Amino acid sequence: MLCDTIWIFRPILALDTENPDVDRPIVSFTPDWRTMFYNETLTLSCLHPSSVQENETYTWYRDNNKMDISTQNFTVSSIQLYDRANYKCQTRTSMTSEPVRPHVITDLAILRVSRYVFEGDILNLTCDSRLDMNTTNAKASFTKNYKVVKSMNYETYLFVGKVDRSVDGKYRCTKKAILKNEIKDSDYEELIEVTALFSPPELKISANPISVGMDMTLTCVTSLHPFRADVELQFAFYRDGWHVQGFGSSNKYILQSVQLGDSGEYSCEVRTLMNSVKKISKQQPVLIQELFTSPEITVNLHPVVEGADMTLTCHTAVSPLRQSTRLAFAFYKDGKTLQEFSESNKYKVSSAQLEDSGSYTCVVKSSFNLVTKISKAVSIDVQVLKVKNAPIIEGEPLTLSCDVALNSALNPLRGSTTLKFAFYKDGQKIQDFSELPTYEMKIAMTKNSGNYTCNVKCSLSDVVRASQELEVSVQGNEE
Repeated sequence: MLCDTIWIFRPILALDTENPDVDRPIVSFTPDWRTMFYNETLTLSCLHPSSVQENETYTWYRDNNKMDISTQNFTVSSIQLYDRANYKCQTRTSMTSEPVRPHVITDLAILRVSRYVFEGDILNLTCDSRLDMNTTNAKASFTKNYKVVKSMNYETYLFVGKVDRSVDGKYRCTKKAILKNEIKDSDYEELIEVTALFSPPELKISANPISVGMDMTLTCVTSLHPFRADVELQFAFYRDGWHVQGFGSSNKYILQSVQLGDSGEYSCEVRTLMNSVKKISKQQPVLIQELFTSPEITVNLHPVVEGADMTLTCHTAVSPLRQSTRLAFAFYKDGKTLQEFSESNKYKVSSAQLEDSGSYTCVVKSSFNLVTKISKAVSIDVQVLKVKNAPIIEGEPLTLSCDVALNSALNPLRGSTTLKFAFYKDGQKIQDFSELPTYEMKIAMTKNSGNYTCNVKCSLSDVVRASQELEVSVQGNEE
């Protein structure tokens, strides 16, 4: 009898470990064959994670009719064609399992295949004969997708080897055996579709985006097929393709107090203990945000002139993810501390003097010193106009001097830059820009009284800095 029937078995869905509401038992077969001969023995078992409880009771259904069975297993000792029914089970607390149906035939030969062929398994196919057949000197051949993979010989099995997706296909075995003293040719075909041992892993991140100082947990999520729920899996984690956590039993990678350098493309890999199956997740970008921006120091005056009140402000912005973060600020001049760490982001100088010129920076730190940042230096030049003759008497010489602090960015001592100076009286220029930092009057007159200023600029730049006004009063000669 020639049987060309192709049987396709759909796998039961894997348990959703993140949704216990869909957790349900499964019905297993022993032996776990897709197809059986009549008169063979079959044991059905109800498998459920909670069934480890003692005195658990089970309910069985045959074609939706309740059976008189309350044990976890029952055996059909001599299965017949009428036993081809839909069987379901449930425990006291579970949902009902998906239905399963044993496939019983009367054909002369069967290609023995497990109901599920899992990736990573070692597959060996056998061409079996019915129990009433005489298999002495029996021969068998095998094809895959209608191409011969093993010619007719006395070996009635086909060793396929380690299972991967390339195993998928239509397999047929043809067998010669004796029935009632006659040599009978029979064959059987099965469609093998490899079943995933576990689902493709997915990397889940506890929080994304995330800012500096926060804790981050990466979880590698996958689920085993319920028929292989006892398989041990190992997990590894990568950043930008490099190991950050080697293979182990934990599916979590925990980073405490993340830093900017922890940003990157993360992925996880899952494998079996013997490395027979391994899968890697898609990459997930993780961008660690700054806890606060780099500080910038600003001055309320441009330029700063002698006697003026000067305020320095240290500007920064906290990440929107960490608005409750408390920051502390400190100020420095020429590397020396001016103001210790406090919650104030301002430093004030009343009546700035020449000695207040210098290089200023500010430092910002978060609570517990998780993050500390320093601003770029800002050079402040306190400008002053001096009168070298005091008091000023009519008829005597008068010299005005435009001084720039020695540590000023404009000072020639800082390099080869040449400074030029100009002088003004009551807003009118009285001496054009030159390298001479003084303005001299050989004989001062009362009409020379007024408000004087000086301007300074570099020879290679158009940037001009002005001094504070200086009131000069020339007194009359009483002689």
